[in-house]
Amino acid sequence: MREKRIVFLNLKNFYIQAESSANSELNGQPLAVFRGSRVIDACRVARREGVREGMLAGHARRICPGLVLLPYNRDRYRHLFREVWDLVACYSPLIEPIDLHQGFFDLTGCLPRDISLKRRVREIQNQILLRTGLSSRAGGGPNKLLARLAARKGVFLSRAEAKSFLTSTPLKTFGWIDQNLIGRLHRLGVTTLGELISIPEGLLASQFPRHRSLLHRLSSGIDPDPVRPLYPPRSLEEEIQFDTEQDDWEMLQNGLSILCNRLAQRLRGRGEEALEVSLTLYYRGRKEEVRQSLTRPIGESRRILRAVSLLLQKNLRGRGIVGIRISLSELRSRRAEQLDLFNNEVLVDRYIQLQETMEMIRQRYGQFSLFNGGELKRRRPERMARLIFEQQGRWLP
Repeated sequence: MREKRIVFLNLKNFYIQAESSANSELNGQPLAVFRGSRVIDACRVARREGVREGMLAGHARRICPGLVLLPYNRDRYRHLFREVWDLVACYSPLIEPIDLHQGFFDLTGCLPRDISLKRRVREIQNQILLRTGLSSRAGGGPNKLLARLAARKGVFLSRAEAKSFLTSTPLKTFGWIDQNLIGRLHRLGVTTLGELISIPEGLLASQFPRHRSLLHRLSSGIDPDPVRPLYPPRSLEEEIQFDTEQDDWEMLQNGLSILCNRLAQRLRGRGEEALEVSLTLYYRGRKEEVRQSLTRPIGESRRILRAVSLLLQKNLRGRGIVGIRISLSELRSRRAEQLDLFNNEVLVDRYIQLQETMEMIRQRYGQFSLFNGGELKRRRPERMARLIFEQQGRWLP
């Protein structure tokens, strides 16, 4: 079986590098990027003065009076993010970003016989530096765990080299693992993976029954999780066309509601949620598109509707619209959420079945043949009848 060639790429001090490349006058000064009220990145000069991530911006300025505080610039960072991973996509079809500044990609089967993994990755890093001005750190291995660990030292491991490498690896390097577990191991005198390997499996199982499989994978360098193809980001689209030009807010809102229900149903079926929404408005002979990046992912119909309604409200020009398209992009797997106390699987299944049945009715009898009960309070009966007549071409008795 062919050995995997997985690479972990980390753009160290990504936010500081992004700001410095945009403004060379900042070089050499103590810099920190803040989001909200807290520091999310700091340069070496600022770190020497005691500035750290997670620190309140006001406190950081007090301990470093000359500190230059820069606000979080989402558009700049996302632009650089796309540039970096678009370049990586020229070399690998499997790319899994896990943040703006780090991610995995798989070069298995993508290397010519005369080019080593190390040489190809160095080529990619040089291309990133030339195109974006961002320096990076990378490492490779036969799985994601070993690739992430190898990137700390900038090495590239084969399966045969993994065991000796893991023996000297400190447990504190596993920043993504529960620190309480690391603390318990330290109290037992276990500070490296080599010491973890020496513990009998029976003792490990009795002391850490909940984490037995995790500790076994760590000590053996096992990681079955594959690199997921999350870049370029996929998208979902839904579109509706009107028979006549529409400038009535209620009619447009109904159209948006129909599209949002369809998109939410598709997202639910795929187990995904979106981080970017775009709205395209079609006029006679032209179209306008607006896009918005979201701070929190959306997947429910009401949240999608809220986002696109705001976009429509800001960009409605008072002219007749003949069509609407909603696109959701930057899709990712839906994260586990705390459900309502009274939710259960039966209620969720009934809700999904209700949504599917409503969509079937709309497809058979027209998009405006069925409305949510909450909308009836805001509509006069004659208004409802006119909407149905415009869709069906007849008055209902």
